[in-house]
Amino acid sequence: MKIDNERNSLRRTVGIGAPMPARPRARAAVAPRPLQEVRLTELGHSFQENMAPLATKVLDASSLVRFQTNVGGLASPPPPSGTPGNGLPPPPASQADAFANLQELAADAEPLPDLDIDQADVDAVNDQLEIARAATEAGDYATALAAYEALGLPVEDTANLTDEELATLVLLGLAEVDVDNGTYEFDDYDATYQELQGLALNAQLMVAMANAGVTPSENPPTQAEAQLYMESLVAAGASTEELFAAASAFVEGTVVLYNHAGMTGEPAYGADTPRYVLMDGDQRHEFADEADALAMAKELDVHYVKSESTLPDSWDDAYSLDTSGARHIGDCENTLYLMNQLLSYAGFEDVGSAMISGGDDVIAHMVGIYRDGEDYYVTSNADFARVNSSTTNVTNASIEKAVKAAAVDVYGTSFGLTFTYAKQPSGAAGDPGVESMRRAQEYATLGYEEELL
Repeated sequence: MKIDNERNSLRRTVGIGAPMPARPRARAAVAPRPLQEVRLTELGHSFQENMAPLATKVLDASSLVRFQTNVGGLASPPPPSGTPGNGLPPPPASQADAFANLQELAADAEPLPDLDIDQADVDAVNDQLEIARAATEAGDYATALAAYEALGLPVEDTANLTDEELATLVLLGLAEVDVDNGTYEFDDYDATYQELQGLALNAQLMVAMANAGVTPSENPPTQAEAQLYMESLVAAGASTEELFAAASAFVEGTVVLYNHAGMTGEPAYGADTPRYVLMDGDQRHEFADEADALAMAKELDVHYVKSESTLPDSWDDAYSLDTSGARHIGDCENTLYLMNQLLSYAGFEDVGSAMISGGDDVIAHMVGIYRDGEDYYVTSNADFARVNSSTTNVTNASIEKAVKAAAVDVYGTSFGLTFTYAKQPSGAAGDPGVESMRRAQEYATLGYEEELL
């Protein structure tokens, strides 16, 4: 799917009371930290883990509550004997190129007296990257992750960087600080930053799986290993939010959105067998032969659509694109496919999919809707939210509010966008969620509106 997010550099103001410019992003912007908490004059002297607890963020009080990802908080079985991560497979070969690029940037780093960053801090970045590289190559993700954490990685919140995160990004040339104005500039769409972040996220995932008693044989893990991982978290008593967070972390640890990897073309996965679809009121008709569809369309005086989907419909299909660093390139389609599988393994019901589209197909995005008892959830890429309702029961209207909030989160607005929904049919062939994804595309073309509830 095309994602037409803006690519301008972020200018994050960290002064007291300073405004934060709005920008369409995959995560909602949050308020900047006060200046005294950032301590720009002390940036280079800690390089220690300084992760503040992640709070629940209300995006739309009438429709949706956001939960931030925190894999470290998952309830999981005791880690297996030995060092977690030892002997696990390395990421794709492209990780070597990513490390070479990052280490070249680190080698060029120099002390920054204005930020109180001295040669010891420059050496720390070089040393920790080398430790991470060697450990990753050996499949020792626990050691690699410790090295990343010493550098403040993975970054938790690009709008509110910690001292360690900002110092690392500055030394690698990925962020600039204006000491006089108390601001920093940072482009989280930068492909080099995304490779650095991806290496850390990938290591974090591999360690989390090993800690849960599931040792992946491949990187990314196989579908069977992903299923075992999610089922082990359920057995360990993980909460709904923790299960969604684990699925989100799995996706973020194995997939980078194509426009974050410097790719401009629209991703496409293996083509499905064409089919022909038309609607007679609420009655769906599907044909394998176009002549049959044409005949019925003439009889009913309606349009039909030739559906030639390139949606991912298998685990291998979802990971069929090239790699960037430690992760496979993807878009909203393969992230939704993966979320569908992971959440189904955790026992969530796949309710359906929503297609978000705009003028001339400039904007096209897909989100998933899930049920857990009386609660409903929406996912968008690797983000997730619970649907709230002003009435006792969740309604189609409250689901649409949550989906529109997801659109605002990605594009900055829901104005002028079209929202098309499709149910996941009971007993549908294929992997969970695939059929509703394809139907949402078909219904968007036909202009048909299907209610989920």
